Amino acid sequence: MKRVLLGFDIGTLSSKGVLVDLEGTVLAEAGIAHEIIREASGWAEHRPREDYWEKFVAIVGMLLDRSGVDPHDIGAIGVDGLVPTMLPVDGNGEALRNAVLYLDNRAVGQLEEANGILSEPISLEQVVPKMMWFRDHEPELYEKTAGFTLPHSYVVEKLTGARVIDVDTANAYGGIFDPDSGVWKPGVMERLGLDPARMPQARPATDIAGRTGDRAAKAGLPAGIPVIVGTGDSFSSLLGYGVIHKGDMMIYLGTAGTQIMCKKELEKVADTIHVSDKGRAVEFRANMIACGQALEWFRKEVAGGVSYDDLNREAALLNPGSEKLITLPHFMGIRTPMPDPLACGTLFGLTLNHGHPHMYRSLIEGITYGMKEGMDSIASQVKRVVVTGGGSRSALWCQILSDCLNRPVEVPSGGGAALGIAYLAGRSVGVFDGFTALEEKWVTIGQRFSPDPENHARYEAFYRMYLELNGQLAARYRPLYEL
Repeated sequence: MKRVLLGFDIGTLSSKGVLVDLEGTVLAEAGIAHEIIREASGWAEHRPREDYWEKFVAIVGMLLDRSGVDPHDIGAIGVDGLVPTMLPVDGNGEALRNAVLYLDNRAVGQLEEANGILSEPISLEQVVPKMMWFRDHEPELYEKTAGFTLPHSYVVEKLTGARVIDVDTANAYGGIFDPDSGVWKPGVMERLGLDPARMPQARPATDIAGRTGDRAAKAGLPAGIPVIVGTGDSFSSLLGYGVIHKGDMMIYLGTAGTQIMCKKELEKVADTIHVSDKGRAVEFRANMIACGQALEWFRKEVAGGVSYDDLNREAALLNPGSEKLITLPHFMGIRTPMPDPLACGTLFGLTLNHGHPHMYRSLIEGITYGMKEGMDSIASQVKRVVVTGGGSRSALWCQILSDCLNRPVEVPSGGGAALGIAYLAGRSVGVFDGFTALEEKWVTIGQRFSPDPENHARYEAFYRMYLELNGQLAARYRPLYEL
């Protein structure tokens, strides 16, 4: 039996890969950053060939060099990626334009048009309004489009020649997929003015899409390695951090900040609809689009490039509430609890006594208030909170989360989406029977933070004002947009 698994994760700001043995020992890991292309306000794009395929080739080469693994010993490959994303390709699987990311806000008009047709409303992060925008604004490229795919599916097609997407992400396109039958809805698509013939086959994430072919040789991989269909990075992250049981909650502090609650055992939904199952299996309780990217903007554009270590150290000297400064961190709109793509960021209470440390801490606190809002109505169901992503490296932020939520939080010592999709690939080829090895051997907890009762009491007052400000400003975003 081949003893090595390869996982590859395409994120918003970087791609990462891992080679791991069946005991969960990481033999090598590597990552390469990429940028979000912003050609206009509210736009967010990637370059598919450079950011997805070429980085896969480069990262796999790095993994093989660092580990000394014989590529013939790789038993399965899993790829996950940021979803939902619009990526039109031609008949050869080559991208016709940049990929339009989930956090792109350009298709406001098309969203309103779609919601006038669909029986249930969708949000701007979904693919349908972006496809409609593409049809309306780039009709020549739309006519050349043979199919719409996704970042991870784009790489899978390069490796295997199979144009497929996972049923879970298909279900997140926006009202055009039937999860019960596993097929697209041609009638609905035609009413939206979209062509159902351009949609790829949808299959379970754990299906074998195919085996590596000639193009895999560019990455140093031999022909014949099974490649699974793969899935979105949220589900892979849950697996890769051991958040797999009913009542487990993951707070992911990455480019976007998400809070995901497991409402079922993930082992039971891995082969079917999971994240997009309308909150029945896995539920997004909070989705703060401007999380890590808001912090990076602040660090570079406002704080003059000060290091995160310095910002965290100075902000840790302040009391909860950042000396009465409250930030609404809606710099790229609101996704939860009520979507509003026109929402903007706000600093409330700013005085001449505030400096960079106050603004930085207030931004962290504002994102945390959004997480608390997502948890409040289901707090009794939450049995465990795990904090992951780049923000989990900040002890200050983890303590703020624990204090504000008034419950312990855990931080894994390793893990990630690439590890999770590698495990899923192993399960798909029969290496693992379930998720027992994942929990017992692959993921360990590195730190635990406990709430301070006095800090929690202080945060309760600021949190209530955060909610009031959200409500009072909600009606002002559209008039500002229309000025």
